[in-house]
Amino acid sequence: MPNAASTQSAAPASREDIWLYVQQNLGVRLPHKAFTPGHSTPLDFVADALASPGADLAVWANRSGMKTLSASIVAAMEFAFSPGPLRARVLSGSEDQARHLYAYWAQWCRTMLADRVVQGPGRLLTQLGNGDLEILAASQKRVRGAKVQRLYRDEVDEIDPDVLAASVGIV
Repeated sequence: MPNAASTQSAAPASREDIWLYVQQNLGVRLPHKAFTPGHSTPLDFVADALASPGADLAVWANRSGMKTLSASIVAAMEFAFSPGPLRARVLSGSEDQARHLYAYWAQWCRTMLADRVVQGPGRLLTQLGNGDLEILAASQKRVRGAKVQRLYRDEVDEIDPDVLAASVGIV
């Protein structure tokens, strides 16, 4: 992948530009080479998600396979390059998973999104100049809230099927 510095005012679009942007602005070197034919990489997921905002994407990977980290990068980049307003919610399969995601999100709010943060990052809600993001453990109560433009679901295998079904209506 490239290692030269670049200055960007527009969202990076190519895999190479996304990889470089994430490395320079978040300090993360996303794996970009699949070693098994037919498999994809965390960079592929991030690039696909950014190229298709609002599309349904599923990511299957081993434990510690960078799923939550990659999803947090997608959310941060959507907020970094969206003029707004953007309302987003993350439904995590568990409180532990919500805490992991929040740790990444809080880091991005202190670095890449620092100029957009109005209030937060809060454990549940972060208000940015161009919208807000909630990170919640999935429950019936949480999926009955206000409509949002982006819904990220993390560890769907741990979300109650009725809650997962109800979450479809919040977007």
